[in-house]
Amino acid sequence: MIRLRPVVCLLACALGACAFEATRDDLLCDDDEACEPGQVCLEGMCQEMSTPPPAPDAAAPAPARDATRPPADAASPPSSAPPPRPDAAPPPDAAPPPDAAPPQPDAAPPRDAAAPPPDATPPPRPDPFPPQGCPAGAVCLAPTDDAFHTETGQWFAGGPTLEVVEVEDGPEREAFLRFDLTRLPPDVRWRTVRLVLLVEGAEFIGDPGTIRVDVVDDDWSEADVFGQPPPADRYRVLDVPEAVARTLRPGTSLALDCRGAAYRALREGRAALAFGIEARDTDGVRWRFRSKDAGGPPPLLVLERGG
Repeated sequence: MIRLRPVVCLLACALGACAFEATRDDLLCDDDEACEPGQVCLEGMCQEMSTPPPAPDAAAPAPARDATRPPADAASPPSSAPPPRPDAAPPPDAAPPPDAAPPQPDAAPPRDAAAPPPDATPPPRPDPFPPQGCPAGAVCLAPTDDAFHTETGQWFAGGPTLEVVEVEDGPEREAFLRFDLTRLPPDVRWRTVRLVLLVEGAEFIGDPGTIRVDVVDDDWSEADVFGQPPPADRYRVLDVPEAVARTLRPGTSLALDCRGAAYRALREGRAALAFGIEARDTDGVRWRFRSKDAGGPPPLLVLERGG
């Protein structure tokens, strides 16, 4: 049975009649249960179900991912060995490469390093032939000149000994020594100053008498004394008493206190200090003291620092 349901009567320019839409009776419905499976009741008619279009704001499905490639943001698996550090130091026992440069010496001081002031006091000039037998901590000067003079006007220099002779019926002999004071450090207070003579021979008749030590003029040298008179005495330093002179034998030494003479010479600004040695008050004596040219320890002017 077919029902005629007027739908829309359209006026047609050529027809002049109403059009009707025929509808099957089994397509009419009141709810979804009146429709066949796969249909829904929509506006009183059973209609085939169709996939509704996606909502306008629905996100588009992601494209299918290739199962053979990992996603772009997937983290790569950690490496079994960490990458080498550029600044890693070699192990302590690592040998240097064959072409490694040898260690450089200590750097030289910069050229603009401060130099000592021009007026700085230079260190004392060392003796080119350091005298032997100098006590530790002392300053020792060997004579620059030594010689001995006879009463007849003869000079003897450059030999191994300096002779001091006093005899009743023969010429006397006097020894002279000269020391360069410019070799001493300036502005030093000396506690002791001694003239040390080494005895090479001692011969006397009866009593040895005394040994006299004088400061003499220092304006002479052993190279220029020949034909000249002996240096003049300036003042007496000391007399070695007979009791001490009697004990002198070859191989012994005689240390004479000359501190006052040395201070006086330095105070007067003298460049040298010279001594004359002679025998007195004896019937006959002959002393032989070692000279600077003997080849062993020479006579010395020994100065020790102190108050």
